[in-house]
Formats: sequence, structure tokens, C-alpha cells
Amino acid sequence: VVREYYSNQLPELLLEGKIDFALMNSPNNMDELVYDMICHERMLLVVNRENPLIQGMKTSVEHPSPIDLQRMKGERFILLPREHVMGQAMENLFVKQNMSAAEKLFITSSTTAVNLVSAGFGVTFLPEGGIRQVSHLERLAFFTVDDPPFSVPLLFLYKKNAVVSPQARDFI
Repeated sequence: VVREYYSNQLPELLLEGKIDFALMNSPNNMDELVYDMICHERMLLVVNRENPLIQGMKTSVEHPSPIDLQRMKGERFILLPREHVMGQAMENLFVKQNMSAAEKLFITSSTTAVNLVSAGFGVTFLPEGGIRQVSHLERLAFFTVDDPPFSVPLLFLYKKNAVVSPQARDFI
């Protein structure tokens, strides 16, 4: 049975034995957990195609172009809160890029964030693997930020001393 949970719930569900494994970015506390690194997943900047700041820029979902985050300084950023692993990664990027004073709107769903961008209410970041769930792709433009591009590790996470079934390994 495959289930989807908020990433901040996954470590607790693993420790309680309610799930066998999780696919997620790095949790805050891994004391009783073990992980296998699957890959580094790029975090793409998602911008409404009508945004005047990107007019004339060539980019695609398959080949997102690099962009200087400073170009977006006056934009509203729709971000996940710091309680989420992705929110922490985004906050780190903002400090690194000297963008801490940017206008920010915090919500708990990447899907909602992308839908707000699609409607023209700001810009957001989305893990590259999440693009498959995005509707209204024709309204959105995708960019990479930073060099090397902003990314987060994607992990296969399980409880210490747990036996990972062959089916789970095949799934991964």
C-alpha cells in the first residue's frame, strides 16, 4: 500500500512502525533511522509565464534555464514553513543569496503554492520530481537557481535494524 503524508510526519510514522519506509528529503532527526541516498533532486524556481521579469527568457520543463534569484527580489515568494525539510532548505538558500528580506507567504502544500503561482500570486520552488503532479504547465516557467543548482537529497529512509522487503527495494 502506497500512502502520501506530509514529510514532517514520516520519521515519526517510521519510528512507530506504521510505515515500512519513506521517500523524502533529509528529516531533522535521524537518530533511530537509516537512509540510502537516491539522488540530489533539483529545486526549481516556478514563475508564472506572464511575469514581466522573465519575458524573453528561454526555458522549458525539460531544460530549465539558470536565473539569478536577485532578479526576483520584488516578488512574493510562496514557501513551505521551516517545520518542513524543504522549508529549511529554502530558508538556507535565501540567507545564502541575501534574500532574507523578501516578501514571503508560508503555506503547507507545494501543490497549493504552484497553483497560486499559476494564478499569478507569486513565485515558488518545487522539487523536480514534483512536476509530474503539476496542472497548468502551460502557465508556468521553470528555472534553476544558484551554482551548482539548488538541490536537496532524496532519501530512502527506514528504521534502524528493520528488514526492508524485496518489494520495497523493487519499488525504489
